[in-house]
Amino acid sequence: MRRGQDTFFYFLLFLFLSFIIYLLSATDGLQSVRTIIEKSFAPLYGLYSVLNFSSKQSETALQKENRELIKKLVDQTELRKENQALKDQFESSLSLPFHLMPAKVIATSVFIPGVSIPESFILDKGLANGVKKGVGVIFKDTVVGKIGEVTQHLSKIEVITNKSSSFAVFTLSSNALGIIKGGGNGEMTLENVLLSENLSIEDIVVTKGDSNKGGVGYPKGLIVGKILSIDKKPSSLFQSAKVKSLLDFSRLSTVFIIINK
Repeated sequence: MRRGQDTFFYFLLFLFLSFIIYLLSATDGLQSVRTIIEKSFAPLYGLYSVLNFSSKQSETALQKENRELIKKLVDQTELRKENQALKDQFESSLSLPFHLMPAKVIATSVFIPGVSIPESFILDKGLANGVKKGVGVIFKDTVVGKIGEVTQHLSKIEVITNKSSSFAVFTLSSNALGIIKGGGNGEMTLENVLLSENLSIEDIVVTKGDSNKGGVGYPKGLIVGKILSIDKKPSSLFQSAKVKSLLDFSRLSTVFIIINK
């Protein structure tokens, strides 16, 4: 009996609440109630908004600070590399009969580290700095390549191993003459060496010198690379050899453009 009374009571309460809601809806009462609730909780909402905004602002400031710290770290690392390159170059170039202009590598051709090597570089020096097309570029006393294209403020190096590269050389130990040709992907071949000439593994190949009065070309005595293997056939007039540069082109960040004295 008690359960029936409770059920009837809840039923009447439900009807009463439904009637109240209907009256409020008809007379915009709900809007008034909503307004009262919003005004009551407005301070809490405002506090939440301030805290949330402050949190976002703090996060943004932290991100900005992190970016600035990372940029400083990158700048310091690049400066350290550049200073070391300048120091090494100065120690290697004391007796070289030409001036050198330091230039930063700002871009490289597409390559896959450990699989291929860059075939060209873009430097931050150009015509405005006195750079000419065809002049040599070195690191320490080793050939990097030649300037293939030059604009007012930029220039492009064709790396020595590029297939377009070809110039006269000789070997340091036996003074054997030949032509070094780029084979692409870091490869070079020493060709047109007479069969009677003596070639040996690990011998150093250097430039014979083909620069003109304007400084275009390579001066004599720059290191090209070392001999890895020799192809010598008694039936041939010439012999050839595979040559590898002493430089890791993928790691160059600063190079030196040859400027005539």
